[in-house]
Amino acid sequence: MISVKVGGRVCRSLVDTGCTRSLIRSSVVHPSKIVDCKEVILSADGKPISVVGKMVAIITIDGKTVTNECVVVNAMIPGVDFILGTDVLQWFEFSLINGKASICATACNDNCGNAITR
Repeated sequence: MISVKVGGRVCRSLVDTGCTRSLIRSSVVHPSKIVDCKEVILSADGKPISVVGKMVAIITIDGKTVTNECVVVNAMIPGVDFILGTDVLQWFEFSLINGKASICATACNDNCGNAITR
């Protein structure tokens, strides 16, 4: 597990390279930040996850900050507030060696505004 700031709040985070969308627990998000979302999210075992909505999150890892749209969910792995999916990992230098995740602050900005370095 790694420590990530989401909207200035430290969240217990899990890296999931099989997850294409980053997920955040609804209890750590102010309700005014959540907008409607019709996405269907499936867990690794194929079961649907209850989606509350989505939000644009300001995510800080190792001193670098990006903005990214995240899916807000009710249920999550116990002890985890945020799941870092490949949508966020693509903006950082990520490695997995001997089961240990490492994320370096080499965030970049695309021309489509999908992630913006601050």
